[in-house]
Amino acid sequence: MISLIKIITNSISIITVAQLLLFAIFLLTTTRKRQPDKIILALFLFANSIYILDFLLYRYSNLIIPYSISFFYIGDAFGFLFGPLLYLYTKAVTSKDYHFRIKHVVHFVPFILLFCFTLFYFQFQPYEIKLELLKTGLYGDTISILYFVIMNFSILIYLSTAIVVIRKKNLNLKSYYSSLDKINFNWLKLVVTAFLIMWIVDIVNLIIGILEIRTLMFGELLTLISLSINFIFANLLILKSLRLPETEVVTETHKYEKSPLTVQTKNDILRRLENLMIKEKLFLNSSITLGEIADKLSVMPRYLSQVINELKGQNFYDFVNSYRIEEAKKILSDPSHNEEKILAVLFDCGFNSKSVFNTVFKKNTGITPSEYRRKYKKSA
Repeated sequence: MISLIKIITNSISIITVAQLLLFAIFLLTTTRKRQPDKIILALFLFANSIYILDFLLYRYSNLIIPYSISFFYIGDAFGFLFGPLLYLYTKAVTSKDYHFRIKHVVHFVPFILLFCFTLFYFQFQPYEIKLELLKTGLYGDTISILYFVIMNFSILIYLSTAIVVIRKKNLNLKSYYSSLDKINFNWLKLVVTAFLIMWIVDIVNLIIGILEIRTLMFGELLTLISLSINFIFANLLILKSLRLPETEVVTETHKYEKSPLTVQTKNDILRRLENLMIKEKLFLNSSITLGEIADKLSVMPRYLSQVINELKGQNFYDFVNSYRIEEAKKILSDPSHNEEKILAVLFDCGFNSKSVFNTVFKKNTGITPSEYRRKYKKSA
């Protein structure tokens, strides 16, 4: 059984390395206008592949030492790139105007230090010394444990921070879009969370190994689980990155403190906005954006966002959906629409997701659409 798990683990590792390297090259050679997210993703895939390749070197060390001894220990440093690159990729994907800055180099200091250390103390050494170091270990038991602990927990911190960034950006999208089904960053949150789970599995594997309570079978099984997660979600990350939608996000860092709008102007904008929503029923357009409505009102998007935030106490997403819910309530309470399916109602009102419709409806009314309809059927 252990032999079978090892074969499966090694096979997944080899496929993953080859695939990640190919996609990294593809992204670097086809990226237009030097898009930061594609470049960072390519570097992340490359670093990930080198780290797994390092794992494979040790698995097949007896076969390859005479021919490629200089490749050992290089992958150790690349483990320190995993967290920073996935975090920076998250920043690049969720920020339209993201640019790599000099200050970001600090994220790569551990990688640079460890990479230089392995070069001078192993790769640049004569063959005989390298062979001896492979037997005795380059770091020693204590330093090796410290290395794995620091690397793994730094990755956990980076990935946890990335999840927080994604959550904030999803909320910020609600300031501009009335529907988030096709443009939210939930896919990225899923990928980062999966990688977070993967590293938790690795940490558990490390800890039970240090405590010497790990059986050979259990250790191999945890390794297989970790590499399988890596394989599946690295593929998802690649596929999603190749068809990212263009999004425009309204930043609210200014908090409107320098806004020139007077109370009278804001009230006038709100009055015209509400008249426009009722008259033209813009909310029935499932993809309507803040910018499109601002154009109709000849108002700058950030001012329209300010008016909705301050005078209605809502973001744009909730503001538009409040009109959609009112429309849905009219239809559901109308006896002539009793035979119309809930799915048809939500599409008619501007929603394009049943789960979102049910969530928003219950948030606004306290009951589900089906319960609301039954309530009016009883009172009829």
